[in-house]
Amino acid sequence: MATESDGFLKAEEAVVALLENVSRLQGEIEGYSQAKVSLEEVHRQLVVLVGALGGTAELSESVLESLRDIGTPEILRQLSGMNQRVSSLEEHLSAELGSMKKGIDSVEKHLSAELGSMKKGIDSVEAQLEIGMSAAQRELAQQAKAIKVMILLGLIFVTVAVSAVVFLV
Repeated sequence: MATESDGFLKAEEAVVALLENVSRLQGEIEGYSQAKVSLEEVHRQLVVLVGALGGTAELSESVLESLRDIGTPEILRQLSGMNQRVSSLEEHLSAELGSMKKGIDSVEKHLSAELGSMKKGIDSVEAQLEIGMSAAQRELAQQAKAIKVMILLGLIFVTVAVSAVVFLV
C-alpha cells in the first residue's frame, strides 16, 4: 500500500512539474508572439518610410537637375551617393527584418511542438493516475468485504458463546 502511495506522490510531483513547464513555455510563446507583432509594426513603418524616401528621392532628382544646371557637380555626386546608401540601408533592414521574422516563427513553431509533447506527457500521467486509482479502489473494496466477513464471524462467535453460556447456566 505504501508503494502505491509513493507512486501516486511521484506521479503528482511529475504532473506539477509538467504544468510548471507548460506555463513557462506559454509565457515564452506569448513573448515571442509580442516580439513578432513588434517586428511586423517596425516593418510596416519601414515600408511607410521607404515610400516617403521614394518621394524624397524624386524631389532630390529635380533638385539635382537644378543644381546641375547651376554647375555644382560635386553636390550632385554626394546626393546621388546618399540616395544609394539610403537604398542599400533599406534593402539591408528589410532583409534583417525578414530573417528575424523567420527566426521568431521557427522558435514559435518549436515551442508549440514542445507544448504538444508536454501535453501528451500530462495526458499519459493522468491516465496512469486514473488506472492506479481504480486499482486502489478495487483493493479497498476487497479489504472492506474481508473486514465485514470477519466482523460477521466475530458476531456469530459471540452469539454462539453467549448462547452456550446461557444454555449452561
